[in-house]
Amino acid sequence: MQLTRKNYWLCIAMVVLVGVLALPALRSAVNARAGELPPIKDGELLDKIGKECAAYFDAKGFTGMAVAVVKDGGVAYFNYGSTEKKGKPINENTLFEIASLTKTFTGTLLADLSLQGLVSLDTTVNSFFDESKSGELDGVKMTLKHLATHTSGLPRDPATTNPLNPFSDFSRQDMNNFMRAHILRRTPGTVYEYSNLGMGVLGECLSDAYGKPYDTMLRELICDKLGMSSTTVFPDEALQARKAKPHLASGTSAKEWDFDAMQAAGGIKSTARDMIRYLAANVGGFTVDLRLAEAMALAQQSHLSGQRTIGLGWHAGVRPYGKIYDHNGLVGGYCSSNIICPQAGAGVIVLANNNGSVDALASAIMNVLCSSK
Repeated sequence: MQLTRKNYWLCIAMVVLVGVLALPALRSAVNARAGELPPIKDGELLDKIGKECAAYFDAKGFTGMAVAVVKDGGVAYFNYGSTEKKGKPINENTLFEIASLTKTFTGTLLADLSLQGLVSLDTTVNSFFDESKSGELDGVKMTLKHLATHTSGLPRDPATTNPLNPFSDFSRQDMNNFMRAHILRRTPGTVYEYSNLGMGVLGECLSDAYGKPYDTMLRELICDKLGMSSTTVFPDEALQARKAKPHLASGTSAKEWDFDAMQAAGGIKSTARDMIRYLAANVGGFTVDLRLAEAMALAQQSHLSGQRTIGLGWHAGVRPYGKIYDHNGLVGGYCSSNIICPQAGAGVIVLANNNGSVDALASAIMNVLCSSK
């Protein structure tokens, strides 16, 4: 059969459909555009998770915390504290900085654009940054996959003149200048070295390829398809009014960070309600646009093994109940963590408006979710 464009997409659709139908999480699948996901009805499970959350929140002394879980297409929310001292109670529609959880979206966008044929995982960074000294070392050219798997050889962060808002004054022109001048110390593709800068560069490359800004690309390719109406890099006035205020670990008010050319590394704001829809889609908890489903599957594939196992933006690991994918985040006054286990149809998102870590809580909740029958 001649592989026409029509036949190509028909083949893709059939492959994705077979893969999606094989996911155990689809036992309770619903349509993404059909409205809110159904609630989990297992009272014993909810009680266990609620006790884990309440104990952690009290021990950490957070100002506010929002938790959401998905299991077999059903969801539940657990909310604690307030947006600030004497502020509004936290709920599933409270807006938080999700910080580096943004990187999983950026990896999914790379997968999506590769399926569209706008880029490939092996597209070189020099295709977007001309005359870049950073684009090659030892004859190895830096690719978009290197950026997405933290093996680009770029440093963790760009130099900053404002440690309280480190990415606010790093523009695309600054990025261009850095890439022209910086000489790599590691050959691309050889060593895992976590890099906010690398993910920021990836976001700019994808925006160039798509022909629209990162925030628009995010909305058109992911958020609109999943009904994530409160997820954005640049919240409007109404969304900003729902935002939890940032705090240091001590509870003292902190300053929000701003993102210019580094949006793809940590600039997304979202809610527990939106994030659990994203995680549900990643584990097959509801049906989505076929290309987005395939992009999510591609982002979860192992694109680096050895020192770390990582997909496109997702870190991967293995637990007794199956393979998990996770990421955490920390920006000024906020911390976050999410974990998914597609095999178990389970996911958890934890968002807090304090510096600190919620990784241990997310891990404990995932263990509870996946030990339940």
